[in-house]
Amino acid sequence: LPLLGWEESDWVIIYNNLKTIFEDDAIGKVAHNSKFDHVWMRAIMGIDVVGIIGDTMLSQYILYPNESANLKNMAWSIGYGGYENNLSVDTQDASGDELNVYASYDSIITHHFYLRHKQELANNPKLSNVYYNLLLPVSYVLGVLEDNGIRVDTPRLNDSYQKTIVILNSIMDRLRSHPVIKRFEKDSGSEFNPNSHVQLREILFGDKYANLKSVKTTKKTGN
Repeated sequence: LPLLGWEESDWVIIYNNLKTIFEDDAIGKVAHNSKFDHVWMRAIMGIDVVGIIGDTMLSQYILYPNESANLKNMAWSIGYGGYENNLSVDTQDASGDELNVYASYDSIITHHFYLRHKQELANNPKLSNVYYNLLLPVSYVLGVLEDNGIRVDTPRLNDSYQKTIVILNSIMDRLRSHPVIKRFEKDSGSEFNPNSHVQLREILFGDKYANLKSVKTTKKTGN
């Protein structure tokens, strides 16, 4: 870390205070993408962050599934859009006062959405239950798994893989025997490839084949 102007003794005091705060489960923390912050703090600073009471990325996902959960995009809706443009360099290269201001905006915007989402979740018991009892705790567990890795039963994994191949081959045989697929292969002169978006689009929605009606797309993904 670029600790400009700090003595080593200053950093020891600051680090110990930060470690005490972040590793105290009784002190609530709010983040945007807490899993990333958790993994980063463990890897870079050796601090195990606990006590996450809000994650605005997760709450945005569950409350507004068709809208962006990127904090910079979310910021536009509350008048802070484009705050990252005040940096003279890319965010990963920022330092000093510029980085302080940028990080402050991040914190202000995250806190704003935390308060808003907290109220909205309180008005929706079903989503609130999923968010507080599943998404938040699982996010912490996934962070630990991502950082430490997990043990796997290799023989069982290989056995499952072989069984999956058999199932997939059976499905492919059934697909290729379907009249629509046969007609497509005859017309195109090529073998059906289920991984081809072009082929699937032609087969499912083309006038000559299944001619299915397209479904409404989302603003975010277009899927």
